[in-house]
Amino acid sequence: YKYAARQKEGRLYSIGWSCQGMPKILRHTIAGKTNYDIDIKKCHPNIAYKTGVRLGIDMPCLNEYITNGDEFLGRYMHFYECDYDKAKTDILSLFNNQNFSGCTPASPIYGLWNEIQLLQNKVIVVRKDIYKKLLDKGEQERNPKGKTMSLYLQSIENKLFQCMLSYCNNNDIEITAGCFDGFMATIDTVNDYGGVDKLMRDIEKYVIETLDFSLELACKPMDK
Repeated sequence: YKYAARQKEGRLYSIGWSCQGMPKILRHTIAGKTNYDIDIKKCHPNIAYKTGVRLGIDMPCLNEYITNGDEFLGRYMHFYECDYDKAKTDILSLFNNQNFSGCTPASPIYGLWNEIQLLQNKVIVVRKDIYKKLLDKGEQERNPKGKTMSLYLQSIENKLFQCMLSYCNNNDIEITAGCFDGFMATIDTVNDYGGVDKLMRDIEKYVIETLDFSLELACKPMDK
């Protein structure tokens, strides 16, 4: 895996041919009958929440989104008259300021937006190295605070991914593709290990022991 061209930070991409960059329908058609698709539930929101707790920020709205996401999204869909996918995309865009310029107190995500703004202000201090590089670009970088937040979340995501990958490699699980906050693994090797539920719970335990980070994995259906 490597960073994108001319980048030294951000997400990790597969080297060479991979299902990683394929549209979901194509990926499921090619690999759905032979692979499990495992990923971290609400990866970036969870990283953001745990970062906020560590930095002393009270984030009840973000916690509600993590623990009761469907109801939270439902309120957003009703208020903004949009579908589920747009609601989810819009809320995730809050973290890096993409496609979202703010909201009024009447909005169901006003509290969440303010919590994330507070978190961004803390993260640019914690990762002042990234923030300074972006500021030095001047007008070439119009969103330094949001970009710093995005790169910070991706850096933690990378550590979690590499930890999960290490466990799989050490236990003869065949990985067919990494997918940023998760991976695809062959059904045969996972079943030989003891099944997908056992694998996910064991990886969760390994990540806690290795990185002191609690996460929850899910196996997504590959039926698109």
